Amino acid sequence: VNSDGVEPKADQQVPIHAKTPKYKVDIGGPGLKTGRVGTPASVFLKVKDISTSEPVSVPVSDIGLSVTGPSTVTPSKPIMSKKTPGVYVIRYTAPTPGEYTVSPTVAGDVVKTKKVKWRPDTPHQADPSLTEPEGFVPVLAVNQPVDLMVAARNPDRSPKLNGGDEIDVTVASPDGTEVPVTVKDLGTGDYLVNFTPTVEGPLYLDAAVGGVPLTEVATPIDVTPDGVEQPLTIVYDNEIETPHYKLKVGGRGLKAGRLGHPGNVYLKVVDRKTSDPVAIPVDKIGLHVNGPSHVDPPKVLASAKLPGSYVLRYLPHTPGKYDVSIVVGDDTTAPTQVPWRPHPLPGSLDPSLSEVSGLEPVVAVEKPSTFTVIPKTPHGKVKGTGDDPLDIKVTNYDGTDIPVKVEDDGTGEYVATFLPNKEGPLEVDVALAGVPIAGSPFPISATPDGVDREAEFDTPIETSNYKLKVGGRGLKTGQLGKPGKIYLKVFDKTTDLPVVVSTQQIGIEAVGPSAVPPAKVIALPSAIGTYNLRYAPTEEGTYDVSVVVVNDRTRPRTVRWASGQSTGSADKYEMQDLLERYKSGIPSVFKIVTTDPSVTFGGEQFTVAVTTSGQESPVRIDDHNNGQYVVEFTPADVGDISIEVKLGDSHVIGSPFTAFVVPGPSLRCIVTGDGIFGGPVRVPLKFTVHAHVENSKKARNSVPEDAVSVTITPKSASSAITAHGVPSTPRRKITRQIPSTVPLSLEPVIPSVSNRRPGVFDVTYTLSQPGEYNIEVSVFGDSLSAEPFTAVGVEALANPQHSTVELPKTIKPNQPLKVKIHAKTDGGLPAQVGEEPFLVVVTPSSGVEESPMVVELDNGEYEFDYTPKTAGPLLIDVSLDKTPLSGTPVVVHVLPHASIEGNDLQGGNLHGRPAEFVLKFTDDNKKPFDVPLSVFTVPVIGPDSFDVPVTVTPTKPGEYQIKFKPEKRGDFVIDVKLDGQPLLDHPRKVTFANVPVLLPIKHLKEPKAEVATPCVITVPLIDTNGVPLDPSSVTINVDGPEPLKGTIVLNPSDTRPVHVLTFNPILPGTYNVGVNFDGQPLINPISCTVLPAIEPLKCEVTNIPDKVKGLDKPVSFQIVAKDKDGHPLPAGGLGHDNDFHVSVENDTLETPVAAKIKDNDDGTFTVSFDPEKPGDYTVKVDYKGTPIKLSPFHTAVYDVTAAKYSLMAVTVVTVTRVSVLVKAYNTRKDPKTVGGDDVSVCVMGPEGKVDHKVSDNHNGTYTVTYYADTKGNYEVFGTINGEPVIGSPKTYTL
Repeated sequence: VNSDGVEPKADQQVPIHAKTPKYKVDIGGPGLKTGRVGTPASVFLKVKDISTSEPVSVPVSDIGLSVTGPSTVTPSKPIMSKKTPGVYVIRYTAPTPGEYTVSPTVAGDVVKTKKVKWRPDTPHQADPSLTEPEGFVPVLAVNQPVDLMVAARNPDRSPKLNGGDEIDVTVASPDGTEVPVTVKDLGTGDYLVNFTPTVEGPLYLDAAVGGVPLTEVATPIDVTPDGVEQPLTIVYDNEIETPHYKLKVGGRGLKAGRLGHPGNVYLKVVDRKTSDPVAIPVDKIGLHVNGPSHVDPPKVLASAKLPGSYVLRYLPHTPGKYDVSIVVGDDTTAPTQVPWRPHPLPGSLDPSLSEVSGLEPVVAVEKPSTFTVIPKTPHGKVKGTGDDPLDIKVTNYDGTDIPVKVEDDGTGEYVATFLPNKEGPLEVDVALAGVPIAGSPFPISATPDGVDREAEFDTPIETSNYKLKVGGRGLKTGQLGKPGKIYLKVFDKTTDLPVVVSTQQIGIEAVGPSAVPPAKVIALPSAIGTYNLRYAPTEEGTYDVSVVVVNDRTRPRTVRWASGQSTGSADKYEMQDLLERYKSGIPSVFKIVTTDPSVTFGGEQFTVAVTTSGQESPVRIDDHNNGQYVVEFTPADVGDISIEVKLGDSHVIGSPFTAFVVPGPSLRCIVTGDGIFGGPVRVPLKFTVHAHVENSKKARNSVPEDAVSVTITPKSASSAITAHGVPSTPRRKITRQIPSTVPLSLEPVIPSVSNRRPGVFDVTYTLSQPGEYNIEVSVFGDSLSAEPFTAVGVEALANPQHSTVELPKTIKPNQPLKVKIHAKTDGGLPAQVGEEPFLVVVTPSSGVEESPMVVELDNGEYEFDYTPKTAGPLLIDVSLDKTPLSGTPVVVHVLPHASIEGNDLQGGNLHGRPAEFVLKFTDDNKKPFDVPLSVFTVPVIGPDSFDVPVTVTPTKPGEYQIKFKPEKRGDFVIDVKLDGQPLLDHPRKVTFANVPVLLPIKHLKEPKAEVATPCVITVPLIDTNGVPLDPSSVTINVDGPEPLKGTIVLNPSDTRPVHVLTFNPILPGTYNVGVNFDGQPLINPISCTVLPAIEPLKCEVTNIPDKVKGLDKPVSFQIVAKDKDGHPLPAGGLGHDNDFHVSVENDTLETPVAAKIKDNDDGTFTVSFDPEKPGDYTVKVDYKGTPIKLSPFHTAVYDVTAAKYSLMAVTVVTVTRVSVLVKAYNTRKDPKTVGGDDVSVCVMGPEGKVDHKVSDNHNGTYTVTYYADTKGNYEVFGTINGEPVIGSPKTYTL
């Protein structure tokens, strides 16, 4: 959200330059590249005057956009930037995918027509903010194919492992002409991009995923004949000497890098002696790169325009720090550590918007220098958090690195500290995630004192808009390879106040033998409107240099730039200001001056040699850049001195020059110690004299013991003191000011001089009276100073370390307190000066400080009064001249009277409720006194000396309700303390037996358990207040065959909370479980039967029948459970019916017959099953998998025929023979399958009984046959086992 709704970088996203009949127009933006359906795309226009190219504002109605394609598109209304003149944005959205023709217009004229692909909003696309081209090189060779890889990444930053993304890549020239590009989907998440630049000059690359650009601003590409950067863009930061060559090196590849982007190292090889370029075969040039992973050999390119110049490109694939060395032939440079960083999180950092604050252009050698780095987001905001991928490198001109300490305070800002270690240019490189921030690298300089001698604004200039002051060597002369500095200060023309101008609107114009790269402009943070401009021509010669501020230009200055080799003549220079005699150890100077009036520049490389008695002295040459040079040197020793000055191989006029060096000053004396300025009277005072004689070799010799003398005398009567000896100077200050009154008679002072060690003398003296004294120190009879030292004697003042204060340990509230302060001197005597500035600060428990008045008494005593109004600790701090007195601050406790009242203090049984009483505070007048809760405590110590939790609640001023709950029976000791001090006369002891009363327990079923398994009893234990009993307040005792302890837990419930009592019996029998509170039973014991473990080999089966008749009734028997001793269990009910298993099997059945087991709750179990068929059954009984005694068991089931279910029917009737079938059924109404029944049949015919025959078919059926030969009715009567069957009698007619 901003003031005009225009993207902040709109003016930077217009790489296409075009013309209309009326204007020059630069256009760009995502809307001219690609788009995603449903997402608006912006088109940016920058309108400029067709003749001056200055930005021009046109009416918004003159800005338009024509879009045609698969669907109708209506662009939005254009918006004009309020911040950048001539910049407009217009947006449109394509509703359907496809190719659209987009034409921006200005004043009705089409600027340029572009074909734009709009992609659908397809899911599972790669994340454009994380996807980036890998191996991209910003400089390419003309007519050479280019391959680069677009590595797609998922939104979680992981690499995509499959293809299918819609990748669009456009490469175009500034006029909009596109280079053919192919994109190949490798199916692995990588996309191979190929194109061939065919024309030299700039190109711009845009890439998008699914219609969303990877970057806001198009990536610039420079196409050159050899693929090497243009000479003006190559910057050599450092100069390194190897055994065979002098190397000039630079490039981001020696500073910091980002993965996926090759690091460039620039190299220029020159001869060590001649400084001429040296061409080396590219196979003899390389890099040694060591780090977290293997790095492929670099690609080495030789410049076709600059002999001896090379570009080396390398690309690590793993983040970390790499040591990079340059290899030239057999020479290898020292390694430079280069950090390589991965791509940061999208939207987290924007190096182009990040800033450096507080970096001074000139720093002092051997003094820490600090600056602040402020990373910012793409929206220009400070992140607010730390842990950014920040790399800072500070490099000397010779290529050596200076250690940098970076402090991350977690606020989003970083403080960097470094210590310059040598004079000369420095370079500060700041990178975020391997990319330099705006303005980096920053050139600065290191000087001995942090002052730039060239920073002189020597020329005031007025332009049409500003007043300017300019200066610096860069407007006078320069040497190739070293940047020229220009200093600029901009003032308002009307107010003369400094004016801040954007560094982008400041620069230089340099016209000379060759084009000059744009100047590096740095705004000095310490001075408003002040700027440092640095520029560096690449060819020798004379340049006309103007400073440009916005649209104003200064008049050109002629600046001569020379190479490192001398081009002048020695006979045009002479030596001046030489002496016949020099002093050893004394700095001296002379001049080298041109004799040619036309030489008004510097830059010559003179060779100066100063030799004394065969020993050469260091020299320093200061080039004044006007044909004059000042040479500074210090003769090393006494003797003949020779001074030679050469330009090239020739002597200048006057060289060589000879003279003589005489001894310089030899006596070195220093006086140290406060005693030289006096001090308190009657107290020994001391100072020290250091005296040495220095010979010509700079060696020091101590003076003799009697060489030092000291005289101390009172000053004349004009130097008066007061009657009390207190000088009329600011209090507690020893100064040299002359007192204002007439002195008493002062006696001379006799000092004591002792030789502590050779050359060191301690002087001790004591002043008897206040006043002023002259102290004269002499060595070998000569005074050390033109005027004597002035010492002032004063009365001894109070010393905070010896002064004391009288304070009680405790006091009562509202009771006035008088406190005395004893002011004492260093010697422990009462201070007599008076008006000592004692300060008393009293801090009560409220925290509000108070300062009572201090009153002076007699003989060094002082007093202050204070009446405490609040209880608690009282912090009293007494200081003298802001120095605390010894033993202060002191804590004094303000203690009120305290009493406790209440019926519960009589003790007794509280029946589970808390004990309550009232605490009252009063002052000495028995009036209620309010005491804050924070300053007092009510400790209650219970039985076994444990602390009891206490609740304190204020009820009214000075009164509090105290509650605590006695958990045990016994004595409880109650006390009241304030800040650790007891307030009661004696602690109160109270005996409590806090046994709760529980509600009756109803319908409790007698619990049972088995040995070696927990016995669990569930019972509600609720007191008469309806509150569940606290399990931690009771114990569970178990009496029985063995004494046991149980546990209790509360199982809360919304309807009915219950307690669960548990114990673990080992022996069988009856146990009584009791619940005790503090040793007192709360309920009647609960009886629990513990049964012995069942022994399967002792268990028996009873009442199992050998034979069972009929299938209509279940077969049943009993299991008698017994323990290991064969004793029957007295009870059941423990779920053993699930532990017993009964299997009933019959050979004719495929699956066993199901059996039922019932626990009779008396130690026996009834088993029953329903036989399905007659026959023999096998019954297997086991307990937990172990067969019981005598298992398996056997029983036989016989089928019983039921005549009432059996049938009879006539099956065959012939003339003489009749067959009747009788079918038997059992009692379960099932057809029988076996015979053997007693079947009886009677046949009655027309003439009486008819003979018949009964045949057993052995399958449950019987056939009756007889012969009938007489017409009439026949009746057949049938019985089975004496009972008639269904259908009997059966009647038919023959």
